Amino acid sequence: NTHFDHRGETARQESAKLIRKRMAEQVPGLPVILSGDFNCAEGSPAYKSLAADGVLLDTYRSAHPSRLESEGTFHSFTGKPGADRIDWIMTTVHFKTLSAEIVRFNDNGRYPSDHFPVTALVDWIPNK
Repeated sequence: NTHFDHRGETARQESAKLIRKRMAEQVPGLPVILSGDFNCAEGSPAYKSLAADGVLLDTYRSAHPSRLESEGTFHSFTGKPGADRIDWIMTTVHFKTLSAEIVRFNDNGRYPSDHFPVTALVDWIPNK
């Protein structure tokens, strides 16, 4: 699980590169599930770095191939989603995404976080 910088694009790009480097050094070819608040949108340089070469797959996009306007995950405790999904769960090819959702639970307008959580149900693919 990770939390990328919310202000610096360069910091987010370098964080993504560091994660990919550590994966190559410490867990080459092994299954990985990466989640977190990445503070940048799908298609950003950091996202592209993580998803480069199909090493990591976005579970939400796997379950929902077409982008919707309601995918924003940051809402600042208002319940009104921003434009982009900045929270992701990514996996290596060792997993198949069965479902993924953005949870918008609240208790009478009170939210447990300033972000909507993203969930994913994945299945292990044997012999990958």
